[in-house]
Amino acid sequence: MKYKFWIFLSIALLTQFSSAAEMGINSADSLFKAKKYTEAQAVYENILAEKSASPAMILKLGFIEEGLGNYVKALFYLNQYFLMTTNKKVLLHMREIAEGHDLEGYEYSDVEFFGDLYLRYKNHIVLSLSTVAFLLTFLSYQRKIKRRSFKTFLSLQLVVLVILSITANDALIYKQGIIAKDNTVLMSGPSAGAEPVDIVQKGHRIKILDRQDTWIKALWNEQEVYIKDQKLLII
Repeated sequence: MKYKFWIFLSIALLTQFSSAAEMGINSADSLFKAKKYTEAQAVYENILAEKSASPAMILKLGFIEEGLGNYVKALFYLNQYFLMTTNKKVLLHMREIAEGHDLEGYEYSDVEFFGDLYLRYKNHIVLSLSTVAFLLTFLSYQRKIKRRSFKTFLSLQLVVLVILSITANDALIYKQGIIAKDNTVLMSGPSAGAEPVDIVQKGHRIKILDRQDTWIKALWNEQEVYIKDQKLLII
């Protein structure tokens, strides 16, 4: 009886949470349609803090921020929307905003496009490769393969496992960040005592290489630099 009670309670709480989140989204959408953008923004941001944002909501936040003249936050949300949808029209709009404010880092290559596409479908890719690896291993134990092709089979199995290990490693795909504050100092090392490399304005997008405590290691003009994490919006 206690077990059934806890199941019932969990379902009830989950349903209540989903209903509350849906009501919040509907309320924000109504405010957005009524062009009460700042009020809609506040509701959307509360929903976003609960990790329940949809691509449509992210796009609306970008629209609101751009309308308010906050081009840094607009670019941040548009980046997030692109990662969710890989919509190339958004890339063009981001580039227009970047060019209008003389911002760097918004060039986009086919390699980066496929990298973002991979990040979007990473779970599906890893699951598919894991399934293939399992089937190959199962067949090898069943010995359903002729001896003359056994080496080829093992080679194929090894290739799949190598690809699986690579795709499971996010470090091979650059993450990005947008500089959030004007006059941000880029340092040569993860220390306030390191030599300054450059002083940049907000809005530039940089590639993130690593993190060391409160410092972010990034790539700026093909040079490795360090920036404090609170001065960066990580996409």
